[in-house]
Amino acid sequence: MHVGDEDSASRTDSLYRRIHRSLLILSGYRLTRRQEKAILGMVTLTVVAISILGLNSGVNDIFPHLFYIPIVLAAFWYPNAGFPVAAALAALYISEFYIFQNLMGTVPSTEWPAVVSRSLIFLLIGSVMTLLRWEGAVLNDIIRQSRKFVYLNDGKRGDFYFSPSVHALLPTDASNKMETEGVEALLSPEDKGVYQAMRQDVFRGQEAKAFLQLPGEDGMMVTSFHLTPIHRRGRVAGFKAMVEDVTASKGYEARMQTALEEKTVLLAEVHHRVRNNLAIVDSFINMQMMSTDDPGVRSCLHDMENRIMTISEVHSSIYQDERVVDMNLSPHIRKLFQNNHQTYSSGRQVSLDLQVEDVPMSFDMVMDLSLVINELFSNSFKHAFVGRDQGSIMISLQPEGEGIILRYQDDGPGLQGAVDIGGRTFGLHLIDRMVVGKLKGSYRPQNGENPRWEIRVPT
Repeated sequence: MHVGDEDSASRTDSLYRRIHRSLLILSGYRLTRRQEKAILGMVTLTVVAISILGLNSGVNDIFPHLFYIPIVLAAFWYPNAGFPVAAALAALYISEFYIFQNLMGTVPSTEWPAVVSRSLIFLLIGSVMTLLRWEGAVLNDIIRQSRKFVYLNDGKRGDFYFSPSVHALLPTDASNKMETEGVEALLSPEDKGVYQAMRQDVFRGQEAKAFLQLPGEDGMMVTSFHLTPIHRRGRVAGFKAMVEDVTASKGYEARMQTALEEKTVLLAEVHHRVRNNLAIVDSFINMQMMSTDDPGVRSCLHDMENRIMTISEVHSSIYQDERVVDMNLSPHIRKLFQNNHQTYSSGRQVSLDLQVEDVPMSFDMVMDLSLVINELFSNSFKHAFVGRDQGSIMISLQPEGEGIILRYQDDGPGLQGAVDIGGRTFGLHLIDRMVVGKLKGSYRPQNGENPRWEIRVPT
């Protein structure tokens, strides 16, 4: 396109916008109540004067139709004025005809049926217009009170219609500029690029959404733009746009995000301090263990140290991942296996067959199951592989109904020691306390060759 053509298109577009705005003003879109009353009065007087001239000249077929104009204007500007104005004009029209028929003699009496029928049509049009205008006024009030406005774009002339609520949402100078120059005139250079990309998507037949800034009463406000293509004859002829003020909601989201980040940092700090305190307790236990030569005492302290380490590892993972919901048990199982292997294996080669499905769990469930699995690991390493150079442990976890089922099995000779069923040792008591007491689940140990546990827990 040549420069002259571009200038011509620009002048045509500007002229169209001025004409469009003038039509909006004439339709009452921007008129004050005083201006509306003045125009309605002048139109009514003009119509009455023309009808009187028509009756005086004996022409009664064309001029009565001019009465529709003030009826429509009254109904358009005032929701409840259509019918009263129609009734007043109908009475005035009948009075005019009576005067000119009986006193002036310029119209024949055979016109009475037509006069009555026209008067009834006045009333009918006034009633219909009043009803439609009342419904439109209700909808218009809803639109004006909302924090949204709509506009249309046909791809050639630009933005050419704006709903009345644009004046409630934007300052007067901004809304006037938007009507005359289009939406892009109010956008920043960065937002203008986003808006142009949205237009390209729309004219390819796709909906487009973005958050853009527009001037508000108290500074820039965040608005949500939703552009929807308008199809005509199999192609995109333009688009309709819905613009909504989301400043308050975006501000709320920002405050919520800030609060969430603060709580996340605080929670991570709490878990970090818990881990540090557990490390202090672990050091006390280690010092106590080094100060005694009793093998039984050292073994008990060693087991206690292992349990504290289990708790510490769960808190450590939360501090690193910053997650306390939808946690995965699998990495904790692997870490517990490595810790017990380093502590109790004494050079044995023990393999782990882990078949754990990704089941989201809460922090409390991960903690309790970690303590249970740690007891089972400890028992296996201390009793199942005695006198052997190698062994294996299998753990499976899968969802079952509204809970999970955890299966644990090693290839040792049977359950002994720390989880002795008959003796109700501390290890078994801890498992019972965690599974039954806290998790409200159940467990079933099966003794004999290749012993195993089945633990069911509701989620």
